[in-house]
Amino acid sequence: MTKKLIIPAILTCALAACNGPATSSNESDATSNGITVKPAETVNETTVAPGKVVDAKTPAPKSPTTFPAAFQGRWGMNANDCDPRRDDNKGLLTVSADGLKFYESRAKVVTITTISDTGLAADLSFSGEGQTWNSKSVFQLVDGGKTLLRTEEEPAASYRYAKCPAA
Repeated sequence: MTKKLIIPAILTCALAACNGPATSSNESDATSNGITVKPAETVNETTVAPGKVVDAKTPAPKSPTTFPAAFQGRWGMNANDCDPRRDDNKGLLTVSADGLKFYESRAKVVTITTISDTGLAADLSFSGEGQTWNSKSVFQLVDGGKTLLRTEEEPAASYRYAKCPAA
């Protein structure tokens, strides 16, 4: 075959494929210039992770944005932190459904990821002393829920709190 015949043949094939089937879309197959074109299949699923398929009409699950009840409450680093009459309770951590309250800063939950029945990781948006920042923390309940361990990602630090008695 000469070059003059090859180029028109390639263009004819390319145009036929780009223009789609020459007949109605209700037919299962259409033939154009010797090329068989099948209509597109309707797909109602989306792959979100290897091996995991969800219906495209179902919205993706949202990450929880609240602390579970077992984590909520007042937590102190020492007994004085739990005394509500004291103004110097710098080790007091108050956990509410949607955030944390420290002596000089506050944090709002962005997302929470459950790690286990007694552990979670939280993306937090902090504000305090005229500054704002984001941080990731891991929270773990131990001693049957009497102790809360908080581990900060950056700067790396760990804190231990005891559950304050009900006021």
